[in-house]
Amino acid sequence: MRRIDWSLLALGVVIVGAATVIAADLMGWKAFTNGKIAPITALLALALFIGGGAFRGYRGRGGTLLRDIAIWLAIILALAAAWAFRGALGF
Repeated sequence: MRRIDWSLLALGVVIVGAATVIAADLMGWKAFTNGKIAPITALLALALFIGGGAFRGYRGRGGTLLRDIAIWLAIILALAAAWAFRGALGF
């Protein structure tokens, strides 16, 4: 198993943070204040860290990766639809 290259992870965090700030500035998000930059960057860095390991586990098995992504998207969409229609469903 390959060791984590911490310098690449740190570079990824910096890039994600910069991209978040630039996107917020270009899109004119007024609710995006300085106090929200650090938590969003930390969550995106965590997603980058976990996502890299998850995709490495599917190396050479692209069909399985696409199937698993489709299953998770279906579950998320079903939960979102149930939440959106929770009043009509009697929840």
